[in-house]
Amino acid sequence: MRSGEHLPLLFSVALVLLFGCGMDLLLASTGREAYPVLALEPQDGIEAQYRGNLRYDPALERVQAALPALRDRALERAQRATGLPTADPARFVVRLRDFGSRTVGASSQPVRTAAGDRLLISVSSEQVRLGQMDLEGSLAHELTHGLMREHLGPRYRRLPAWVREGVAVWAAGQIPERTRIAFGLYWQEGLDLGAVLDEQPMLPSLGDDYLENALLFQGMQDELGGDSVRAFLRALVEGAEVPEAFDEATALTWLELEELRARAARRLVKGFLPPDRLQAMLLSVP
Repeated sequence: MRSGEHLPLLFSVALVLLFGCGMDLLLASTGREAYPVLALEPQDGIEAQYRGNLRYDPALERVQAALPALRDRALERAQRATGLPTADPARFVVRLRDFGSRTVGASSQPVRTAAGDRLLISVSSEQVRLGQMDLEGSLAHELTHGLMREHLGPRYRRLPAWVREGVAVWAAGQIPERTRIAFGLYWQEGLDLGAVLDEQPMLPSLGDDYLENALLFQGMQDELGGDSVRAFLRALVEGAEVPEAFDEATALTWLELEELRARAARRLVKGFLPPDRLQAMLLSVP
């Protein structure tokens, strides 16, 4: 085969590389992400076109009707907790989605639409149908990610995951339930989490990274006031790196912050009933 016969194929491959990888590199160099492009038709912040397997389920239809109000409350909750207002509430769009995994309750991702960039929050249709999730809390969690993205821009992706997720769990009010689950898991192993926490100054593993990260911000709220977390976030928005932002907001050393986190966990588990006693109490109710 003559060498010239390969030229059309090589030219096509070069174009793919140029407009594929080249565009991603260009977006990365300018701080923009290569968002997927989707055709969305939101109404009141909700993507109305759910075409999943449960589209005729009555329970899901009721939730779909309630989603606009839930979204608005969750957005207000996230803004109030973080002190990060949004200039464009329409940028946050919620949809029901059939996830392949039953363990996924909600997720979010930036997308491009005909109306501009949006943060698309997907909620598990199966978990919603079964009532297995705190829907407003899950929305507040994902909306907190969106507010941080809006205010931090490209710097958001460079934040440590433990900061992103810790703030989101804290702002969404998901710490008490996650702590109760950790307490139950310790109890299944024959251990009392409260006693374990009392025996050591630092936080032991709770089997839940998100919870462990969020307890730091809970401790800040408990002992320094909720505005300390908002001050931390303001410092990040103004350009501070994570250690400097903590220093600005708390004036505490890392060791003091670790101790603060453990104290927050102790306060949360104080008064928790062991699962067997709680079950006995529930069974005794006529």
